Amino acid sequence: MIKKNLILISFLSLVYANQVEINSKEFIKKDNLIYANDGIVFYKNDYFARANSGIYNEVTKELELFGDVFVMNKEQNSISSYAKIKLDNNCSNFDNFFVSNSFMEIWLKSKDSQYLNDEFIVNKASVSSCNVDNPDWRIDFSKGKFNSKTKDLTLYNMVLKFKDVPVFYMPYLTINTDDSRKTGFLVPKIAIKSSEAFFYEQPFFWAINHRMDLELRPQIRTNRGYGLYANFRFVDSPYSSGYFTTGYFKEFQKYAIKENLKYNNHYGYNFHYERDKIFNDNADNQEGLYVDFLKLNDVDFLNLSTFLDNNDDAIITSKANYFYSNNKDYYGVYIKHYQDTSKISQNDTLQELPSLQYHRFYDSLFDEYITYKVDVNYSNYYRKEGSTLNRVVLNTPVEFKKSLFNDYVNLVVKEELDVKFNLYDEYHKNNDFIVNTSSSVSLFTNLFKQYDDYLHNINFGIRATAITGEKEEENEFFVVDEYDDLSFDIEFSQLVYKGLDKKFKHNFTLKTKDTKIDALNNQFKYYVTPEFSLNNTVEYSFTDKNLNSFFAESNYKNDKFRLGLGYFYNKKDKKIKNVYDEFLSAKVQYEFLPYSIFNSKVWYNLKSNKFDNYSFGITLKRKCINYSIEYKEYISSKLTQRGIESKKDRGIYLKFNLYPIGGAKYNVSLDRGDDDF
Repeated sequence: MIKKNLILISFLSLVYANQVEINSKEFIKKDNLIYANDGIVFYKNDYFARANSGIYNEVTKELELFGDVFVMNKEQNSISSYAKIKLDNNCSNFDNFFVSNSFMEIWLKSKDSQYLNDEFIVNKASVSSCNVDNPDWRIDFSKGKFNSKTKDLTLYNMVLKFKDVPVFYMPYLTINTDDSRKTGFLVPKIAIKSSEAFFYEQPFFWAINHRMDLELRPQIRTNRGYGLYANFRFVDSPYSSGYFTTGYFKEFQKYAIKENLKYNNHYGYNFHYERDKIFNDNADNQEGLYVDFLKLNDVDFLNLSTFLDNNDDAIITSKANYFYSNNKDYYGVYIKHYQDTSKISQNDTLQELPSLQYHRFYDSLFDEYITYKVDVNYSNYYRKEGSTLNRVVLNTPVEFKKSLFNDYVNLVVKEELDVKFNLYDEYHKNNDFIVNTSSSVSLFTNLFKQYDDYLHNINFGIRATAITGEKEEENEFFVVDEYDDLSFDIEFSQLVYKGLDKKFKHNFTLKTKDTKIDALNNQFKYYVTPEFSLNNTVEYSFTDKNLNSFFAESNYKNDKFRLGLGYFYNKKDKKIKNVYDEFLSAKVQYEFLPYSIFNSKVWYNLKSNKFDNYSFGITLKRKCINYSIEYKEYISSKLTQRGIESKKDRGIYLKFNLYPIGGAKYNVSLDRGDDDF
């Protein structure tokens, strides 16, 4: 709708210019009137108009054009049977008006139109970007007004039609056609759900000033409840911006009992702020502040919001980070706040308040043969009730690098110091001070070989590492790094190109544990043809004698057909047997007719023998329109009296886009297998 009316705005510019030139084969002057009966051409700055005949009134400064009136400028052409233009006050009238815009590929026609007092008015008008004779879509409206000063467009009795079938009606619609923000109602959201019945949300936008605005989104779910969400956005400096989102939703008692919900009321807020400059005035240095704080009483506060993303995790993480860096040093302050939505009280939830970091970037010594860096971290693991920990970690690696045998082999000798100090409070373990040293030697090579049609690249490296010192014990505060006193790593990778096309990619890693082979990781992707490829990733534990993860995928695509098949296996906990995820996936896309596409996605859980997610639908693309209908089924979460539980949502989604003015989408949801909708 907005882009369509830009044609009217651009056309209005035709009557603004001051220089006028009128040409004709013959002029006849009678009193104050000048007649051009044998064709007329009218020039005015960057456009011209042509008609069968015309009359110009020298007193009123009015120019009337009759018969096959054709007007053209750089971007658009217009046709009408009659046009009347007042050259002194920018007023004009047109009968049987038709205008097309080559830049936006859109046309508009109306029974009559006029420009008066900074307002352009069209009556009984239609607009579309499709074929003029038989458009796939068009918008009809009884009257339209555009204010050239405020840039506001008002349409009356607007009807959207596909072919000649009306599908949507609005009695009144006001749109702001420029980039400025204006206060007013936004497009509503409508859905039908089997468990919640009718869903309606009517956003309202308040443009407070050029640096802040507020959007309110009241909603009602007729079988579930009602609520209000709000989002306040602001720009407080050239370097910073943020938003504050809050909301409240009230469940109907009947629905809460039926769904066994833990809370009848869902509420919370989210504060987000980013700033690139606070104290720093040096262009060579960098500085940043990032704050994202989310507080809620349960996950349905997110699920019911159209502002915020859903979160299926019971743990909600809030962050506040600040850093400052120059060419050599980096300083950071980090805060992490965790909220366990499965708990009523957060007194025993562990927080990281705060974490501090100093990092010295790699620097060189002795003609760059030796490089070093320094990293110091402090973390305060805090909670109101229970044990706490203050932890300091110092890490300082020093490396010696040397190329050997005419750069065919590279040698790296590395010495690394790790110092860790843990200060516990109300914990069964005493404070500890741990010092580790790590010594490693690496040899690696990077080779290229050109064949007639192929280029082959090989990277091969081997590393031996010896670590001395005391090992940390498992605890409830942080994940302990696992390592061996002596370990060997072998890494191998290769790439094969045919011309500019990649044919084969391979990565292989072998690690040891207690001087024995421990883990193997192998990844490859083989481009069998330009259309067909195979992809595989395997991680195998020799110690546990089983697979830690396995992924295999095949993809085929041509001009009309795409197919992807995959298998995914992953152990959730490598120390516990039979705790794993296992899925099959499939993706299909087929263009069964020109610009008509069928697509489907499937995610099948082999453990539960159920479809966790799947969808299928059809997309139809035309030059002036594309639309799709899709059925989806997916798993989301809710908080009940028994804790976090999953639920299956199903829905039918209809989307359409009218080029170039935009589109809309609708959905009908069928929750948790209710097939009676």
